[in-house]
Order: sequence, then structure tokens, then C-alpha cells
Amino acid sequence: MRPDPGNVMRGVVQAITRELTPELSTPFAKTVAGLSNSLLSILSVESERLIDRLLVETRITTDILHDSCAILEDPFFCMRVLAAAARTTPPNYRLSTVQALNDDARRMLIEIHTVIEAMPGNAAAMINERIWAELRESTIRRQMEPSP
Repeated sequence: MRPDPGNVMRGVVQAITRELTPELSTPFAKTVAGLSNSLLSILSVESERLIDRLLVETRITTDILHDSCAILEDPFFCMRVLAAAARTTPPNYRLSTVQALNDDARRMLIEIHTVIEAMPGNAAAMINERIWAELRESTIRRQMEPSP
């Protein structure tokens, strides 16, 4: 047997729904069981797509960071940005590792965004729009999909 997290969580949801919930006698217990089912359902969907989403976002974010250096005036800041952009390949694909890389890239994106927004010119405006476009897309990527 291969314990796929999504399948395991869906199995627990089914067990709670079919076996446990009918045995519960108080409204509070039924509410807790229903909430547990909802959370497990969300986790089962998210467990399937989380690593991919984080890797995609990190790649897009680091591309923006790299391209931003072309218009930055502060060479030391640019060195920091390029150093952050260089950390795109995780040493392993554990969730905590991939999440940490994503967090680092997003922190640098926020930092560079404050600089880019204050800069005049078309190049800065284009980078600014790319940042906003990625923030919109990352919100869409986080929307819940129906369970399979």
C-alpha cells in the first residue's frame, strides 16, 4: 500500500461521514465532525497541488527579481536581489524547504516592489505590472478546486 496523503484524508472524511457522524448525539459534536470533514477535504485538495504551486510561484517571482536588477540604481541592493533570485532550486522537495524558498522570494518581491513603485519610467512601470499580475495570479492559484 502506498499512503497517498490526499487519498488517506478522503478516506478519513468518508469514515467520519458514514460511521462516526450518525453516532454523535450532540449538535456540538456533529458541528465539530462537519468542520473536521471540511478541513480534511481542503487539505486533501491542497496536498496534491501545494508543492507545484510553490515552485511555480518561486520561479515566476525570481524571474521578476532578476529582471528588476536591470533598472535598479543601487548596486548593493541589486546584489541582494540577484542572490535571492539565484535560490530557486531547492536542495530537496520537502514542503518546509520549498515553502521557505517561496517565502524568501516573496519577501524580496515585496521589498523590490516598494522600490519599483517609486521609480519613474516605462521599465519600472512594466516590472510593476508584472509584480501585480503575479500577485493576482497567485491569488487565483490558491482558490480551492472541488475534490476529485
